[in-house]
Amino acid sequence: MLSICYDVSGMKEYYDILLKRQKSQIEALSRSGRHLFQLLKWSIVDTSTTVNSVLSYCPASSLWLESGPSESHSKIQLWSRILSDAFIYNLVHFEPIWEYHQLVPEHFGSGSSYCDFVAVVKDERRNRLFPFFIIEFERHDREIHKDHAVVAAEAAFELNRLLSLVPESKVLEVRVHVGLISNSIISLGILRPFYNDDRTAILFAYDRDVATFSLRDDSDKLLNALKLLVYLREVVCKDGLIIKDLVDNSPGICDNVTMTLPKLPTWMEKSRESSTYTPKIKKVKYGIDMDDHYSAGNEGGDDSDDNEDDYCNE
Repeated sequence: MLSICYDVSGMKEYYDILLKRQKSQIEALSRSGRHLFQLLKWSIVDTSTTVNSVLSYCPASSLWLESGPSESHSKIQLWSRILSDAFIYNLVHFEPIWEYHQLVPEHFGSGSSYCDFVAVVKDERRNRLFPFFIIEFERHDREIHKDHAVVAAEAAFELNRLLSLVPESKVLEVRVHVGLISNSIISLGILRPFYNDDRTAILFAYDRDVATFSLRDDSDKLLNALKLLVYLREVVCKDGLIIKDLVDNSPGICDNVTMTLPKLPTWMEKSRESSTYTPKIKKVKYGIDMDDHYSAGNEGGDDSDDNEDDYCNE
């Protein structure tokens, strides 16, 4: 049961849509409803409940001569130079880090996570790193693993850290960009904060699939690669500069903002290795209680692949 007290216009209608999806006899719609409820544990609202790109995705064969490239192959041969160079050779040098280790918030066990790639702002005074761009390489196909929830949870944690240093007047300027890479296709999104109606609480809006670039071996491959570099430098790096300025000039923790930040779960979302779906008997059914503050329910519990409350079992 998720209990919500945030007084945000349109939120009741949003919950009603998710409840309706969850009860649908169409498996794809039912699954999408459960996954969007999972994002609510991180105070993340999918701005459109947009799932068409996930539901319509058809992965390439992974067997024999017609198989698509492996995750490691696409990282090394295609994405390592593109992602690193976009931030190293920018007007302002941002640090690209592969396999970035998050500590959420304990420093062991379920409070630990690895991001495949991040671009960070360095806070030299406090000796801290603040990622503003997070990439996950999807395993197998999106219909099963739903790595958009993994990268959104990682971004929510980093956005919470950033906002704790930001003056109240600057909260709405902060953005954390995310991306999912499946072989030669990258889909980019944005996580941004917004206040409830009386400005006593902050939630996060998740704009998925803001831009998608395909670098398949076709006539548009080079053009799309150049468009991707332009997007990374003119959109993502622009928001990185805003964060750099806020971090560099921050006197420390902003108590007014910290009091309004969502209380996030202490365990991280995980992808899983297998390619099977959850049996109906183990599928989680979410509900909404509008009277009290939300409860993460499974917070601090077992985060293994066999955990029936874990979205990854889809």
